[in-house]
Amino acid sequence: MGHYTYYSLSLTIDDEKQNAVDIIKHLREEYTEAESAIEENGTTRDEAKWYDFDRDMDEFSRKYPDVLFVLSGEPCVPDSKNDRSWVLTYKNGGSRTRYQEIQEKKSIKKGLKVWWLP
Repeated sequence: MGHYTYYSLSLTIDDEKQNAVDIIKHLREEYTEAESAIEENGTTRDEAKWYDFDRDMDEFSRKYPDVLFVLSGEPCVPDSKNDRSWVLTYKNGGSRTRYQEIQEKKSIKKGLKVWWLP
């Protein structure tokens, strides 16, 4: 059965030659679940069951080693104390950090230069 989640993705890009929309488009082309979960600008497309998001993002971030990917998830219908909002960061296949029970996106931006796409 599983749980539906609202996903959103933001990127911090140091290289001016790279474009966030193009990178997210590439992600969506490679992973069907990502295409179902997020729009090309990184906003939530629809509720989704993207079970392999951690593996997929780890793998995909290796293709763009200088980009910081910030993936957040919010349960569609929280039904237990285990269903919490979360944020994971990926950079070159590593440095994943989990934040649970994020109340506002502002709290994860502290100390990070994060590009939240419109």
